[in-house]
Amino acid sequence: MNRTKLTGVLVLAGVFLLGALAGGAGLFAWQQRSNADELMGGPTEWMQHRRLAALGRHLGLSSAQREQIHQIMLRHRAEREKLLDDLNDRCGSTLRDHKTRVDGEIRAVLSPEQQAQFDRLQAKQRRRFPFGQPPMMGRGGPGRGGMGRGGLGRGGPPTP
Repeated sequence: MNRTKLTGVLVLAGVFLLGALAGGAGLFAWQQRSNADELMGGPTEWMQHRRLAALGRHLGLSSAQREQIHQIMLRHRAEREKLLDDLNDRCGSTLRDHKTRVDGEIRAVLSPEQQAQFDRLQAKQRRRFPFGQPPMMGRGGPGRGGMGRGGLGRGGPPTP
């Protein structure tokens, strides 16, 4: 293969690679935006959206059934949010205090370099999950069960 052909093949491969990277970055950005849009409605709305989608998949709901179930969820949303807020008021600070104690004990075991990395991971988690811990969605879902609202409700990020 002569030098001109090799240059052409390398340029073509480079353009293909850059296109694939740009496409991947675009897909990632779109997914992050989609996740952020779901969360902007609040943890309760996000959880209801996820629950309705799961029911639709598992039960084969018609569009009329989806709409009826959506209306049922909307009708009960305020009561559910009040119950979850009450639960958060009773347990939220206790859970944050527990997390702070556990994190402190974990940090004490780590080397200074590991502590710095641990702190960066904690900061990243607070940015990714502004309502507290990742959403708890029952057996098999992220968090493996729990309070169902990100663990700490709307009180903001947990203290590190």
